[in-house]
Amino acid sequence: MKRYGKKNHGKKTDFDDSLVLTDAGRKRALPAQDVFGTAAASTLVRKRGRPAKPIDTRRKKVTILLPPDMVMKFKQQKTSMTGFIESAIRQKLKTQA
Repeated sequence: MKRYGKKNHGKKTDFDDSLVLTDAGRKRALPAQDVFGTAAASTLVRKRGRPAKPIDTRRKKVTILLPPDMVMKFKQQKTSMTGFIESAIRQKLKTQA
């Protein structure tokens, strides 16, 4: 079967060698988990969204308590508390090293 059109940018595409799945074939089809095993089948499934970072490079969640006046100041300035605190800690660690 030759196909032309916008999707193929006007190029000839030959689908004669493609596998045709019939109704009988669909009924006999097995889940990938049964054919390849659980570990291999899980690699075939692509999760949605951004890929997760490796565990050693992920940020860790830390809770700190700040005085109310500091929190109000950050909200008034509309600056990122996380970025400010991170840069302040990095500077402090550099001076101590």
